Amino acid sequence: MNHGSAFLYSNGRFLNHWFVGVNKVIGNLDFAAKAKKDFEIEAVEYLNQFSQDKAKDKKYLEEIKKRSKGSGVTDLLIMIYGEGNLGEPDENTRCKVIENHYKWVDALNSSVVTPSV
Repeated sequence: MNHGSAFLYSNGRFLNHWFVGVNKVIGNLDFAAKAKKDFEIEAVEYLNQFSQDKAKDKKYLEEIKKRSKGSGVTDLLIMIYGEGNLGEPDENTRCKVIENHYKWVDALNSSVVTPSV
């Protein structure tokens, strides 16, 4: 949807209901293609909530990357929820929260997107 614009429009995974309806779910593997085909969106943002068990699944992450690239869509970032507050004032708790994010940073670096958490 660039149409000569200096801006690249992206869509966050949390807008899933906008694509297919509140009671239907579109999987991460089909998300980029649907964004491009139906809405001419050229970049997407994922949520870890839709793939909590997939952070270390290299085959799955590579498949997302392959499908996005095949659709002409850029994977921008993964928004991380449920791993704790990075601004936690207690140092020990904050260190644990940081460790909770490692798997997502590794997922970013290994396959899916340009590292942005």
